[in-house]
Amino acid sequence: MSIKRHLDNIFPIISMVFAILMIVSCNNGSSTQPSGSNESETEQTDLQEEMVTIENDDSPTEEDLEREEREQAVTDAGQVINSHFVALSKGDSQMLRNTVADVVTSYIGMSNVTPTEIEKYMNSLHADHNIDIKYVIRHLIINKEGDGSTPHYKVHFSVTQIIRQGDKTGEHSFTGLSDINSEGKITSLILSQQS
Repeated sequence: MSIKRHLDNIFPIISMVFAILMIVSCNNGSSTQPSGSNESETEQTDLQEEMVTIENDDSPTEEDLEREEREQAVTDAGQVINSHFVALSKGDSQMLRNTVADVVTSYIGMSNVTPTEIEKYMNSLHADHNIDIKYVIRHLIINKEGDGSTPHYKVHFSVTQIIRQGDKTGEHSFTGLSDINSEGKITSLILSQQS
């Protein structure tokens, strides 16, 4: 019995010593060069210079910058459409005016309208204060047109108008076509009702 007790006490100690030896041997294996070695410092400096050179090779090319600019312009054009319909649903005059040009050649069945006339249209949507209007935009397709100095964008999309009045909900679906100028303003907006 006493041998078994001694073995029971020795095994945890042996395990602990073995773990300490493993840790010490791992630490010794990770530092193979003496800290004062000039060759080691030179190799590290050369490696750092190579790393800097490699990082500089990842700088964006002119093609990358042009692609990012196109993508940003497309995102901006989509944001203009989204902001316009958010303004219509909220009845937000300032947001609405920020999305339209001084003269809009065609706007939902009207010709050559000003921001003031578009605001009147928005207010007519909210004449009945018991009505809640939301717009859901889908399938945005944006094409850049024109030359580099004065680009504009054609935006094709579908939009669903959701009208809630009390317990009643009605939906109307439209296909939309909009022109957005280089300043990010809507110059035309045509909606064709689908249902």
